[in-house]
Amino acid sequence: MHSLTWKATGYFKPIFRGAESSPFVKFTFRSPRYRIWGAVIDALLDTGSPFTAMTPKDATRFQIPFSKLPRDTKLPSISLGGYKFIPRLINDAELIFKDGEGKRHSFEHDPFYALEPQLPREKWDENVYRLPNIIGMDFLKKKQAGVHLEPSSVKFVLEFKST
Repeated sequence: MHSLTWKATGYFKPIFRGAESSPFVKFTFRSPRYRIWGAVIDALLDTGSPFTAMTPKDATRFQIPFSKLPRDTKLPSISLGGYKFIPRLINDAELIFKDGEGKRHSFEHDPFYALEPQLPREKWDENVYRLPNIIGMDFLKKKQAGVHLEPSSVKFVLEFKST
């Protein structure tokens, strides 16, 4: 086992009203191509997800034009929360986490997806906008992040190797 040298603390919250709490982590998202210089977002830590993605709520908030993002042709579609999405690539995604001392640690991550609902825009309902952003197994594996959580606790820890 290699030595992991810094930690980012996450927290638990329900995905929707009445649900059990799930693990979330905050990070700063950057995408110079789309003029996002430092937006703090939160994401569900989903070890059952093979991908890391931004859902329509934040993609719309940041005015990311789905039509200008290339489609990932390796994935026909992505299912999430009962909806199907077109996986659109944000090629310059940077995720910045803070450790317990406030030091920033930056990771470029590819592929990072913006999920476009496979519905006409006028049929996007409030549930499409309630879906959380996702930190998936692709990110955890590439960044060699360890996940340490106790569901009865109010927080969890991501441990990263220093780079």
